[in-house]
Amino acid sequence: MKEPKFAVKPFYMLLTAIGGWIGIIIQLILMLEANPEKTIAEKTINFFSYFTILSNILIAFSLTIIATKPGSKAGRFFSNPSVQSALAVYIIMVMTMYILFLKETWNPQGWQWIADVKLHYLIPILYIVYWIIFVPKGQTHWMNSIVWLIYPLCYLVYTLIRGAISGFYPYPFIDVHKLGYTHSLLNAFKIMIGFIGIGLLIIAVDKLMKKKEWKFLKQDPA
Repeated sequence: MKEPKFAVKPFYMLLTAIGGWIGIIIQLILMLEANPEKTIAEKTINFFSYFTILSNILIAFSLTIIATKPGSKAGRFFSNPSVQSALAVYIIMVMTMYILFLKETWNPQGWQWIADVKLHYLIPILYIVYWIIFVPKGQTHWMNSIVWLIYPLCYLVYTLIRGAISGFYPYPFIDVHKLGYTHSLLNAFKIMIGFIGIGLLIIAVDKLMKKKEWKFLKQDPA
């Protein structure tokens, strides 16, 4: 069997991963340099408190490990089509929430603009293309859309607990200080519905692509 269509897979994964790591590192440096009144530890914890950062780290790490150590325990885990589909849901939500609710709240310049574009646009788009082209189809189930909520729900619980302790809320739509718990939890509920909706969309596309057996995904016979 010829493999010209899939020979680029490791290269594409590493290219996307490197782009993700660069964006993450740039954003970390920028956050560490800002707000001199805060400690390095506090700024580092705040950095890892953003869903955008955590999701991009998951994308970059998963692609790195699949491309370099596919046979490892982590490589096998992240090679699971259901796991890769879940990551697609998370990174799509990162881009969607940013475009709908956060983009107009600031005007990044210079290196911040570069990090912003990488983390909110470039990596999500590259990973969506990766999911469409390279992830095996037909291995997701409708209930996956509920299981995939575990990560965002854990993130929400962490955010509310840490916010109550430190006063830091990474996103304005869950800022309890400004909105109160009722409004913040209502926003969180709507976001979880969004996760389910995008999850169902990903599963529907997955099943459709498997059913149609799109020719551009097939290998040519030898």
